[in-house]
Amino acid sequence: MSTEDRLHRLMSMVGTAEVDPGSWSDFVAVAHRDRLRHRIVAASALVATIAIASLGTAAVLNMDRADLPIPPSDRNVVPVPIPEDVPTDCPTAPEFTEGPLGTVAFLGATELHVVDVATGEDSILVQGGEGFGEGFFAGEVQISPDGQWVSFGEGLVVPTAGGEVCAPLGEGVHSFEWAPDEGVVALNGGELLVGGVDESATGHSYGGHPFTSLALSPDGRWAAVAAIPPNARASDRPDESSEWSENLPGLWVIDLEASSDEVLKFSVHLGDLTGIEIAGWSPDGEWILFWNTYQDGASVNADGSPLRVIEVATGEVLTITDYMITARDQLTRCGDRLVFTDGFGRLMQDKKVIAAAGPPSWDKEVIGEQTGQSLTDPACDDSGTKLAAVSTRIDGEGAPALVRWNSTTSPSEVLPIGFGVLHPVLSNDGLVAVVEVISDRNATGQANELVKVQGEDTTPLGILGGQSSYPMVGGPSWDWHRP
Repeated sequence: MSTEDRLHRLMSMVGTAEVDPGSWSDFVAVAHRDRLRHRIVAASALVATIAIASLGTAAVLNMDRADLPIPPSDRNVVPVPIPEDVPTDCPTAPEFTEGPLGTVAFLGATELHVVDVATGEDSILVQGGEGFGEGFFAGEVQISPDGQWVSFGEGLVVPTAGGEVCAPLGEGVHSFEWAPDEGVVALNGGELLVGGVDESATGHSYGGHPFTSLALSPDGRWAAVAAIPPNARASDRPDESSEWSENLPGLWVIDLEASSDEVLKFSVHLGDLTGIEIAGWSPDGEWILFWNTYQDGASVNADGSPLRVIEVATGEVLTITDYMITARDQLTRCGDRLVFTDGFGRLMQDKKVIAAAGPPSWDKEVIGEQTGQSLTDPACDDSGTKLAAVSTRIDGEGAPALVRWNSTTSPSEVLPIGFGVLHPVLSNDGLVAVVEVISDRNATGQANELVKVQGEDTTPLGILGGQSSYPMVGGPSWDWHRP
């Protein structure tokens, strides 16, 4: 049954969905700019470890952080400034050819870089001013699915091969996402904006309902959004149900290709947890993942919220886990399963494990755990057999280390280096990683660094413009396009 058929079946179900005229997701997307999170408390030790290598290899490498220069720029790319009035019409993108390990894009202190992961070749696409890697321009760095465009800041876009900056959906948007065909969507208050690098933006508003989060289905056809009714009242808390309530935040499913705007509305709350944060879609497009949160309860929510899932065809809602940090960088796809950081507490050293779940039951299974350690920031290769995570001692001593394992082994360190690590990403085959290394210069305001690790070899890729955190604050300031 196609997703379209499932939605029409769902529309016909009495008491589960209501179609409202006048309305308009890749499984892991980025965390959003407006989510306030606690920063990591950096370790006090001067030496920490990154543990990573091809599976079965054990080695130790000491590395001086001062020996991490930015690689030179060899591409014939001329950096461009951001114009005062950013055009909505995007330039024709020159053809961009990337190497076998793909491309990393990241925000430096005053510029936007792209780096060839195989060679370390660096190009500066956009030249900004002081504080460019922070504030308005920080976060939300994403490379388009075809690798030809880089988005950053609040809706800004530039060709990966170099060219002028544009804003196809206008400036000041949030929750920007790429569709598979170079289409783009984003939110701007009560509007869902839909467009592309080669087409004009169209805004769709739905009775003044502000949207707070967004995720596109894998095929780009459907948008899941969290909508806040203008008359929302936290005191209205009916029994757990997917029946729509005009007084509660709702999860809406919007058809982006419908000849007439259609919206499916669900009230997917859990007792007092009436807030909604969209987490993403399952790879097959049949399930939508979301967190239930307390409305206006940021401090309580920081320790974790229930991660839940709704089946598009039936409206059935299942709870995957009771406590998970509401940040998309803490979940990833491993084959046909979701892998995520599971456990209560806002700090890295609060005891957590790596768990997995998948359809149709979505029963949780712990797949990564260490005695005396907390595991966060899961990563996975395309096959779902090689995994990595960040390990932090629960006593707060030492610094975060990267660990690796597969279905027949336990998490273990195999290559210690550096001053600690955050946010690993594995290559398609799981043999290469790009990691964010905690800089020893953080105390003086310096930022973290990106490093490629391949076997026992390490290659610096660049210095980030802002200090990162667990979980990510305002979205990732870098992205790795893996061909």
